[in-house]
Amino acid sequence: RPLLQMDGVDEPGVAACMMVGFHGGATGPHGVLAHTYHGGLFADVRLNGVACSEAYLNAALAGEYDVPTILVTGDDAVCAEVAEFAPWIPTCAVKRAVSWKSVSGLAPKDGAERVGAAAASALQRIGHVKPFRIAGPYELDLVFSNRVSAGLLGLLPCFSIVDPFTARFAATSMRA
Repeated sequence: RPLLQMDGVDEPGVAACMMVGFHGGATGPHGVLAHTYHGGLFADVRLNGVACSEAYLNAALAGEYDVPTILVTGDDAVCAEVAEFAPWIPTCAVKRAVSWKSVSGLAPKDGAERVGAAAASALQRIGHVKPFRIAGPYELDLVFSNRVSAGLLGLLPCFSIVDPFTARFAATSMRA
């Protein structure tokens, strides 16, 4: 999938996106199983120097296609992160991170009802929520949990090595 979790956002007629079941980013202060795309591989993923969660990167990619993110649901960590980078995007927390592998959550039925109500409300806001955008050009830093991966990416002409753990990809578009 060329656009990873956002596959399809580039299709004609997409009016909005919702992110359901998300979690905090790899370097956030807390979050249940917090990671960014691959917890065993990436220690951090940064876009233009900002440590990113999947919600941040996905909302920015959607914004490049002029598609607003109208709802993010998941743990309290991702909801706090969204409130920081795009406070106009509604969120719905269905669990509270106690630690990386411990959560205090709603019963599944209660969580589903809460997400359903938030989704219904979000659908009413289509056309009233602005897309989240990040100004380019872009530098995507992939900080690996090992030295080998960064070094391998550094062999590709589109990547540069920042330090022994970090490979950088520069682009003029989020679509790259």
